[in-house]
Amino acid sequence: MPHTFHRLCGAAIVAASLLAVPASFAGEVTLTPTADATLYENLFGDTANGSGDAFFIGKNNSNLIYRALLRFDLSAIPDGATIESASLAVYCNRTLAGNEPATLHRVLADWGEGASVPTGNGGAGAPAAEDDATWLYRFFIPPFGAGSPAWDNAGGDFDPTPSASTDIGGEFQFFTFSDPALAADVQSFVDGTLDNFGWLIRGREGGSSRSAKRFESKDSPNAEFHPRLTVVFSAGGGCTDADLVEPFGVLDLDDLQAFVDGFIAGDPIADITPPQGIFDLADIQAFIASFNAGCP
Repeated sequence: MPHTFHRLCGAAIVAASLLAVPASFAGEVTLTPTADATLYENLFGDTANGSGDAFFIGKNNSNLIYRALLRFDLSAIPDGATIESASLAVYCNRTLAGNEPATLHRVLADWGEGASVPTGNGGAGAPAAEDDATWLYRFFIPPFGAGSPAWDNAGGDFDPTPSASTDIGGEFQFFTFSDPALAADVQSFVDGTLDNFGWLIRGREGGSSRSAKRFESKDSPNAEFHPRLTVVFSAGGGCTDADLVEPFGVLDLDDLQAFVDGFIAGDPIADITPPQGIFDLADIQAFIASFNAGCP
């Protein structure tokens, strides 16, 4: 009778906890870039904008192209998280062009951000400083770029298939890139299956009319207008710790009962969390989390 009583109590504790404790949690982070830069079309690859307060895309009055690079530190997202959505918002603060298309592309090689700061409105760029990304080089070496690690392709190495696209309209507003492919990029970066070199933004680069757009960079004094990557994710355990008896791959009352029996008997099957050999609330909570998370 005492054994049955404890068994029922144990089952009641676990069953009640299954209703009260979530197995996984949803999270959201909003990140600003750790690096951003403008690539200025230039035969010598010696023009840059690593630390200016703006970056550019599109084509200027001289039919020369601007492209922007942005990279984000994703370490705030837990290992094993599932990325539900991702969106990148950028604030346009100057344009003479009308509504123009823009595309976001995953960058395929590492690149740097130097100390170059253009004067004026920034459209002409500045002499490239050490480690600046330029049209020809990933990391510029002054004074002339000799020996600098180069892009495989002038204008940056990036996936030609866009991860997201949007239209950029007038000044003094945010524009947002959001697409399942962008979330997939973030998932690959978090999982470590792809290297996180960030993204490149392209504006319209064809045609005879200018399409240039200027945006607030991470170095702008207006922090509320900095680029921001918003990632929504879910995190939680798999079913391994809760899938105790056959049929494996299915979580049911038999697994629940096996845990309760093991917990009461001091069986290692229920000793899920450290310190091993101690059967306590932490083991119960770990089982609950795994059970609620379900099997992949």
